Amino acid sequence: MPLMGTDKSYNPTSFRLGYGNYEKDDEVYGFNGSLLDMSSRFMDGLIPVPWKTDQLESSFAYQSPYTYGENRPIDGIDLDGMEWTSTTKCDPNTGKTTINNKLKIQIVVDGEIVNGLNRVVYAEAMKKRFETQYTQFDKETNTQYTAELEYDFVDKASASENKFVVELYVNDYTTNPPTTMAGRGQVESIGNTQINAIKVKVGYKVVGPVSIESQNIDEVANTFVQESGHTLGLLHPNGPYINAVAPDIQQKHDEGTLSPNNFMYHGGGDTYNKQIEISQIQGGTERIEMQQNSPENAGPTEDIYKPK
Repeated sequence: MPLMGTDKSYNPTSFRLGYGNYEKDDEVYGFNGSLLDMSSRFMDGLIPVPWKTDQLESSFAYQSPYTYGENRPIDGIDLDGMEWTSTTKCDPNTGKTTINNKLKIQIVVDGEIVNGLNRVVYAEAMKKRFETQYTQFDKETNTQYTAELEYDFVDKASASENKFVVELYVNDYTTNPPTTMAGRGQVESIGNTQINAIKVKVGYKVVGPVSIESQNIDEVANTFVQESGHTLGLLHPNGPYINAVAPDIQQKHDEGTLSPNNFMYHGGGDTYNKQIEISQIQGGTERIEMQQNSPENAGPTEDIYKPK
């Protein structure tokens, strides 16, 4: 009989969740933690590999579709949806911290300008601009921020409302007023890094006779990245709101010291040569970390912007 206060025994079957906070499905094999429900696929604890392939396998031919977290189970987080995730690694020898922010998206294409023949060109331009923009080194904290964009193509009917969807669409100017939005892009929910929808205009129809004009692919990529900034909670620093995610950016604008070269700056010409500042990446990363394991924090974001 153990001494009072020294009994360290516990009953693991009393816990509903197992490794990675996935729900256990013990009934299949009959013992604790043998099968984990990852929503889009099951993780078999006996092998251990998932029962089915990754739904993003078509975008990553170099990777086995049966891996978990790109074979990085320690620092990799393999969530069940197409969303932002943030992982952190620290080098004890150099003190350098590396934070990788990853966004998984479903891409819906319009079929007129972007189609099966050239859709990868658009997607890869978005990916390159996204990863370049959000990759920066913070000298003050010795932190390297990196970014990854993973994508899969889906048709509009099968796009999931519970995922992160990006629609590349053609605006219709053949009606007066136009039946769809006139801007280059929009986001469904500012500051929701987990379940969201982005629309990016790739072209427009004009009257007399009806023709389709396409947007420059670089501008499409830039618009997508700026809208993705909104999903992190970043606002236009020259807008009528206080940017609580990166308050120093708003302060610089109020003082007249903010350069129009800030990537989130609304208007001002070519966005290709603009850059996001490190405080904006820091603020967005904090929002990802807050939301990725706490679904209750991923709703509407009135807390991050207030009228001035």
